[in-house]
Amino acid sequence: MMRLLARAVAMLAAAALFGHAAAADDMRTFAKQGMAYDDVKMDLETAIEGKGFRIGAVGDLGDMLDRTRADLNAGAAVYKSAHYMQFCSAVYAHKLAAADPKNLGHCPFLMFIYETTAKPGDVVIGYRPFARTGNAATQALLGEVDALLEGIAREALK
Repeated sequence: MMRLLARAVAMLAAAALFGHAAAADDMRTFAKQGMAYDDVKMDLETAIEGKGFRIGAVGDLGDMLDRTRADLNAGAAVYKSAHYMQFCSAVYAHKLAAADPKNLGHCPFLMFIYETTAKPGDVVIGYRPFARTGNAATQALLGEVDALLEGIAREALK
């Protein structure tokens, strides 16, 4: 029973991080070498909040994977640290809803940060770009959100 619970927790955490079964190259990532993970994480939080957003949730995916690795026979640790941050923009939420009510599914926005055990000292920030689907207004707005998320990632890695 504990193994089933651990698997369910792992799947839910992965769903929260990735939202759907996206291929690795669907992710947009930016790396910084030689920086302390906690410093870059704080820079990411500052960049998000500096745009006027409130971070609604921070998930410690690295900790969850560490806790469940033995129960799932998952092998060696992949991450030294790994987190995701969720936030939304009231401005974009209103615009997206006006363009199409089902665009509610695009909020909250999610960014992730990690450092792997294979490359300590290389900190990666990223996000999953939105697919350009829906009506023309939705597509244009999702392009703006992608540019916003990229700007936040680049700012955090300055």
